Amino acid sequence: MTLDDRNFWMDGRTLAAMAGPGQLARIGKVDGRTMTIVCDLSEVDDDDLLSERATDGTMTLPAKYEVCDLCHGQGTVVDPNIDGGGISSGDEFWDDDEDRETGESRYWRGDYDMTCPTCGGKRVVLVVDTRSLNDRQKKLVKWIDAMDEADWAYARECAAERAMGA
Repeated sequence: MTLDDRNFWMDGRTLAAMAGPGQLARIGKVDGRTMTIVCDLSEVDDDDLLSERATDGTMTLPAKYEVCDLCHGQGTVVDPNIDGGGISSGDEFWDDDEDRETGESRYWRGDYDMTCPTCGGKRVVLVVDTRSLNDRQKKLVKWIDAMDEADWAYARECAAERAMGA
């Protein structure tokens, strides 16, 4: 394993793409008019939550938008295949980085950018507004957070195995 491999596989951009959009995106549908997320509880495996769900099998959560943590509101990030292992000043990458017509650095101009894997280029992410949750909603948010952490833990484990050459 090289340090470059380890850096690439442990890079937040790589992990975000591996972990996926999150449990809330999988079970929830956004109602932009009321700024709520209607969650389909058919995939929830928590007996307490299932016994308390609405008759239609859903639960509604208040929502708000926040700036994406990964791209910091830019909508794009540099492709980790380009700099995930790091680029040093003496790296041969820089020898071919200059645009011959304009003299600009293609790296700093954004030629190697990709759509942010967390927000999908929207620059914001929808999150649960936790200020006014009732106890049932808090249980659902806790379950969603646990599922998201499990997804991230699995992504980190897979990344560590790949970094070791497995």
